[in-house]
Amino acid sequence: MAKCVAMLCALLIACATSTAFSDNDAEVFQPVRDMLGRLHLSTDDYQLLAGRGVIVRPLSCRSTKEMAAFGIVLADAPPKGFVEAYKTLAVFEKNPFIVQIGLFSSTPNLSDLAGLTIDPADIYGLSRAKAGDSDIKLSKTELDRIQKITAAHPRLSLQARTQIADEYKKILVDRLLRYLKLGDQGMGAYVDKAEPLQPDRAFKFLADEQAADSEICSEAGDYLLRFPAKIPPNSESIFYWAKQKFHDLKSIITLVHLLIHREGERIFIASKQIYSSHYNEAGLCVAELIPFDDYRGRNHTVVVYTLRLAPDMMGGPLGFMKKRMAMPKMQVTLRDSLARIRENIESAGR
Repeated sequence: MAKCVAMLCALLIACATSTAFSDNDAEVFQPVRDMLGRLHLSTDDYQLLAGRGVIVRPLSCRSTKEMAAFGIVLADAPPKGFVEAYKTLAVFEKNPFIVQIGLFSSTPNLSDLAGLTIDPADIYGLSRAKAGDSDIKLSKTELDRIQKITAAHPRLSLQARTQIADEYKKILVDRLLRYLKLGDQGMGAYVDKAEPLQPDRAFKFLADEQAADSEICSEAGDYLLRFPAKIPPNSESIFYWAKQKFHDLKSIITLVHLLIHREGERIFIASKQIYSSHYNEAGLCVAELIPFDDYRGRNHTVVVYTLRLAPDMMGGPLGFMKKRMAMPKMQVTLRDSLARIRENIESAGR
């Protein structure tokens, strides 16, 4: 489960080298204490952050199928370079878990996925996919497209494997095109399990939980929930795909809607999972970047990061126990992610 949780954490991290922070002084936060008041941080918390510590805490959820946590870290640089590198996906270049990644064009097309390879295991899974029993998340319409190929090729020949891989890429592009036109309503229910699941409902639950937990950045949350609504002022949307590999788990192909939103000096980077081939029904990450100068005039950025996931293995009568076992691992993953975000901001800010 920890590896599954890392799936979305990895979308906001990349490796770099760290700089030293000499002060172990909570006074460094004085300019942003009011902004951080909602987090109810203690003096010890501020002291920990000033000493390059990382704070991670679980968040309560109404559903046993949701996992959520938030974390805070202090970086010794302004966020501008990090945000600019994010727009080009340069922040992911050294990410050990991302195998392939690419931006979509303003009008997504098949050539945008030229750098994506479909693993033999996924091709085999697609060839055997049935409604209620599919290794890869597909809607009924998408499943019909794959089954049309397999019906014409009873044996999984090289030609059949090539056609299945090509059709799956077309399915990914068509899924994004429907999202751009209709938002979550255009996605279609996943039929990989016995009970079909509507991804728009799964994401709405995460977005509603985020809104209830934090009134900050409500415009951005509403936009992601109601897309293709009008984009908020001082915002920009980016769409990209990523193929990730975590140890012995299957490779995961994701489609992501990234929103960069500015409210005054603060910058919000929100990542919404549009699609995931395995493991996850919905996902939402929100990173709030708060730049400030301390009492000595040095640049810093406070990063407040919230991660919400709806893993597909949390259902059933044992869902509560699965969640209880997975949450500590999720927090460890989030702690590592925040440390890497800090390193990335500092590297880009030099």
